[in-house]
Amino acid sequence: MMRLILVFLVLISSSLKAQLTSYNKSETLDIGQLNLEWFGDSINGPNDNNLQLKNAFQLIKTMDLDLLSLCEISDSNYWKRLLNLLPNYEGILGKYFQTQKTAVLFKKDKFKLIYAKHILSQYSSDFASGRLPLEVALETQFENKLDTIIVWVIHLKSNVGTPIQKYDSYNKRVNSSTYLKNYVDQIGKRIKGIVIGDWNDDFDTSIYNSSVSPFLNWINDTNYVVATKNLSTKKIGTTASYPDAIDHMVANYGLKKLWQKDSVYVVNPSKQIAGYSTNTSDHFPVISRYYWNNSLSSIKNIVAESEFKLYWNGNTWMGDLLGFNQKHISVYNDIGLVIFEGNLTDFYPPKAQIFVINFQNDNLLLSKKFFLIE
Repeated sequence: MMRLILVFLVLISSSLKAQLTSYNKSETLDIGQLNLEWFGDSINGPNDNNLQLKNAFQLIKTMDLDLLSLCEISDSNYWKRLLNLLPNYEGILGKYFQTQKTAVLFKKDKFKLIYAKHILSQYSSDFASGRLPLEVALETQFENKLDTIIVWVIHLKSNVGTPIQKYDSYNKRVNSSTYLKNYVDQIGKRIKGIVIGDWNDDFDTSIYNSSVSPFLNWINDTNYVVATKNLSTKKIGTTASYPDAIDHMVANYGLKKLWQKDSVYVVNPSKQIAGYSTNTSDHFPVISRYYWNNSLSSIKNIVAESEFKLYWNGNTWMGDLLGFNQKHISVYNDIGLVIFEGNLTDFYPPKAQIFVINFQNDNLLLSKKFFLIE
């Protein structure tokens, strides 16, 4: 049973024949990131490209995510072979000149491609000398309800080389973070969007000499939520070799209120896929979930704990409690776990789930219980 707390999965089987796990939930938008180390490259990365392809296919198929960003797709023929093995997905592969390309996989029954392009070419040097962000706009259709989402897939400059080269790489990450955020800021608050990929650095402290994180601009802006921030603070690594999280997801204002709080999973398939870190990838998949009930029609108040009225009209909250002190509400699910804390206007209600909203005003505590209905 899925618990709405931060969970890090340790899979328990011992071979590829063991049961991998699906992470698809029908009521949520399930998004993942995976760096497939030098995928298909004949010189770099895993030695057996066909085995890497087989393992990657098994992993992606079984995880069954709605949307997955990929990094280091290094051979177009192996990319095509991967797509052929995944008929339920459509794929977009980056077109910049560098060998390690970014890509997006999305389910055909959930998304329709609007456009795909690379951005910020004027800052090519800071984006790892040419690994430009890939911008993919998708039309989404969940339960026949149309919406759009923009995905920005990045693979920033890695922390390798001499001390001078590492210092230069750190500055490139600082610069590219600034350029990218300035660009995403211009999209506005109404469009839902997510920045996802291999950031090659951490959000608490940089992997370069424990310097200040190059991504403070995202952390300090409350219009965004770093969905993977808890991985950083808890020192949960997203690679096989290091304790730092370098694969991250940042949701913009339009998407952050749909984020299922603390729904981040780091999937380590090493015990299901023998030798995973050497024959498949040195990175682990990272997953987070988002509620996508963007056109819900009504909420039924099933228990009246107070005389104050509150209801959801399909787009926003209405009722007497709008005038109540709502700077900090707490929302609990039916087993008492916190699923949201913050302002009422930032809380997007889940479907088909009993939840309780607590309002605190001085010494007065008000509670309202809800269940979402069509």
